[in-house]
Amino acid sequence: MHFSFFLQIKLGNPKPFFGTGVNELLFRIHETKSLSAAAREMHMSYTKAWKILHTAELNLGYSLTEKIVGGPDGGGSSLTEEGLRFMQRYTDFYRESIELVDVLFHNYFPEATNETHQNS
Repeated sequence: MHFSFFLQIKLGNPKPFFGTGVNELLFRIHETKSLSAAAREMHMSYTKAWKILHTAELNLGYSLTEKIVGGPDGGGSSLTEEGLRFMQRYTDFYRESIELVDVLFHNYFPEATNETHQNS
């Protein structure tokens, strides 16, 4: 027995704009220095990745990434300071939430195994 846990951030409307997928996209952009490479690693089209990122930025009111123009490697993308901070805060919030929900899950379902949650 295990649980699934969805943690998404919303504003006034019911549609979420930030969750584990967007956070993973930011992490991969940070690692690869490229939106297109991050999208490829996630088996996602560049257009879809850009739209997801753009929606998050519109909802937050600030840029999460910035373009790196030209250079010997042809440019790329990096996270802004705000983007890096938001990614880190969401990661910490998600991790702590899982830990707390895991405790609650075992309180209510003590027969559950140690492998208790799925990231969805």
